[in-house]
Amino acid sequence: MKLLTFALLGVVATVSADYSGKFEDFDVPKLFADEGRLRSIIDCFLEEDSCTEEEQSLKDVVTESVRDKCARCSVKQEQGLLEAIKRMSQKDPEILNVILQRFDPTGEFKAIYLKT
Repeated sequence: MKLLTFALLGVVATVSADYSGKFEDFDVPKLFADEGRLRSIIDCFLEEDSCTEEEQSLKDVVTESVRDKCARCSVKQEQGLLEAIKRMSQKDPEILNVILQRFDPTGEFKAIYLKT
């Protein structure tokens, strides 16, 4: 279930206010309940498969949000991101680490949002 962690990043896409609220109401529990959709998003993020338009948009938002430490997130978007991180850390912490290493090579985002 290595790919399930990228669902987290899918949820992270919920974070950029710069995207006109497109992911403002992203349903994190619904995503994590749909293994097929979650796998598809993870494959997109890992570039193991092509991305749908929505998945690519999500990937772009997640990438930016992680790199700028959610600087443009609304409160609701940041809450969605934190929920996704929590769910992914419970479901597959190894994949979460792979995702964060890829999108947060300096560890700054992880230091803020995954205090251990």
